[in-house]
Amino acid sequence: MAACAAALFAVFPTQSEAVAWILARADLVSTFFLLLSLYFFVAKHDKTILSLAAFLACLLSKETAISLPLIIFALSITLSQAQTAKQKIVQASKETAPYLVVFAFYLAWRYLAIGKLVGGYVGSIGERLYENFFARWVSSGSLWQLLHPFNQAVFAENHVLRLILRLLYALAGVLVIIGTTIDQKLPSKQKPIYFALAFLLATMLPNFQVWGLSSSMSGSRIAYLPSVGLALLIVFSVYLLSPKLLPLKSGPLLKTTSQLALAALMLTFACITNGNNVAWLNSAKMIRELKSSVEREVARLADGQKLVVFNLPSRVDGAFTFTMRSMLAGLFTAQPITDSTADSIVEISDRVVPLDYHPNWSIFVNRHDFASVITQPQLYKLAVYDAALGKLVPTDLSQKDEPAHLSALSTNSTLPAYPTLPALSLTLGQGPKSSSYYLKPEGSVKSINPLAVDFLEIVVKVTKKYPQKFPRPDDKASLFIIWNNRPADQEDQTEPHWMAVPADGQEHKILIELGPQKRWLLSKNVDMIRLDVATEDYDWQISKPKLLDANALTPFLATANSDDNYALAPLSADRKTKSEKSEPSQSAITFNYDASKSRGHAVIVEVSKPYASFEHYDNLMRERTLNKRALLRAKLNNLKGNFTIDTKSDGAHDQAVYQVHVAALDEAGQVVGTFSDSVTIKSALPSAITTVPAETTAVPKDIK
Repeated sequence: MAACAAALFAVFPTQSEAVAWILARADLVSTFFLLLSLYFFVAKHDKTILSLAAFLACLLSKETAISLPLIIFALSITLSQAQTAKQKIVQASKETAPYLVVFAFYLAWRYLAIGKLVGGYVGSIGERLYENFFARWVSSGSLWQLLHPFNQAVFAENHVLRLILRLLYALAGVLVIIGTTIDQKLPSKQKPIYFALAFLLATMLPNFQVWGLSSSMSGSRIAYLPSVGLALLIVFSVYLLSPKLLPLKSGPLLKTTSQLALAALMLTFACITNGNNVAWLNSAKMIRELKSSVEREVARLADGQKLVVFNLPSRVDGAFTFTMRSMLAGLFTAQPITDSTADSIVEISDRVVPLDYHPNWSIFVNRHDFASVITQPQLYKLAVYDAALGKLVPTDLSQKDEPAHLSALSTNSTLPAYPTLPALSLTLGQGPKSSSYYLKPEGSVKSINPLAVDFLEIVVKVTKKYPQKFPRPDDKASLFIIWNNRPADQEDQTEPHWMAVPADGQEHKILIELGPQKRWLLSKNVDMIRLDVATEDYDWQISKPKLLDANALTPFLATANSDDNYALAPLSADRKTKSEKSEPSQSAITFNYDASKSRGHAVIVEVSKPYASFEHYDNLMRERTLNKRALLRAKLNNLKGNFTIDTKSDGAHDQAVYQVHVAALDEAGQVVGTFSDSVTIKSALPSAITTVPAETTAVPKDIK
């Protein structure tokens, strides 16, 4: 049984991420020390101090090891020879007490280090993790993925291994039922089963904030330690120790069947793990190719020019590549290169700018930053990652019907637009369970230039077919948006894009945000946009489609000094060494803004919390409402001008990444149109927002 459990754990398919991804080494080290602590606890013979030392080591490796005192308590009761339950609990409590002392010491240490007893993830990612942990545990399918650990990017829905695993689970279930009736040693098996179940639950609970296994098995590293308990539970439950002899003397046959079932399960798990590992091999191949491509492109740059990499995936087939700038920065060594325009030694990381991370991976990009890159080829060379080819490719953004003036960039807008955007025709294709609305350009222009379009505006009326007795006022239906000639999809981009629409039977004017989406900007000659809706539960009416630019809807925002824009900073801004100290940053950062084309009466400025992305909260780059989680907010009485963000630049606060955006407000304090694209800065803690009177333009008293 011990050999079976160890073998099952060794090949468990959830472990590909933990073993293959360097970031997950903490899970391996922590699990090693936790099992070592358990070993010393069982061995006894004055080895308690060694067990406690191993416990402290596993806590310092990864804090999810806080489950060990619960495991020790359960193991003590399992091994206890005491006669009564009370005696077992008392003995287990005494044996667990030293571990609780170490745990308390660790909590105090942790609080002094990061200021928190629970959690620790910062920014919008941390907030979202706290908000939706119940859904991730219950309705996301994560628990199913734990027992059915197939990476959908590798294994198709009808893959034979999926069928084999389900048949083996069915056989295992039959053996468990048989074992509960004919296994003579069932009482001696029950204690280990209860312990394995306690081990599984105890090791899963500390992950309440971060638990979540996707269909591509991303996030499965957190199941590494719990899979120890799961392997034990499977073996203890399925393995028949001593079946009673039946009339046909089939007891030995049943025991052999249980052994073969476990062996078949191990072999199946090994095959699944081998397949899941393919994703990590592909991810490693992509990273090596990217590194080589970037080095080749940097060698070809003109003096003073930077290479801008764009559309980099955060995963390949579910296996992580990069999710933040600092990960990408670590890929490039401090290798000096030649640049006659530089005053000092230049490294590769000084010449590479990632346009994707602000501060985390997103399907969106700041349109003004994108425009700054494509309209200044003397400063920037844009290289786009092609997911279909798996490498960086030269950029060609030309369009079939591109107007001649499109290459000129206005200083007060994100991207130039057509003089008149093409009108759209609308046709409806109805199906039994869903309908599709097809939007196509009318007139002489037969295709849509994505660089000229920011929004698709439609009028939508959605009515629930089967009204509830007590209708929910916030009932929403899903609208899916897709278009032709788009670049290949990446692992964690939504395909297609979707948005929630009120299902209250009223007409609503809906803005579908296209412009900041990376895949929209990189699409070529779009001549059809499709809106897909489910019609089983809702009646849909969609009308009046219209393409819009950002002119009157989205304010302009940029840093006065381009060096303050962290999104266009080279990767060297993220490189750190052990000898590097926290240096004081600039005391203030100045911004230019312009909302004068809106019908607003004032402007609101919001600064995000550290390492927070505004788009994480409602999946919109340009929000339509005030953000309740903003760190700082200030109202400006002028629709156009400058403001500064003052920071605590005394060196006492570590630098962090923040986002800033602005919006016009009406007299009632509601947002007019949308917020601007978010500008990303890296600074000490923002402390105040101050207007710059000399650069402001007064708001007209009467705006008609």
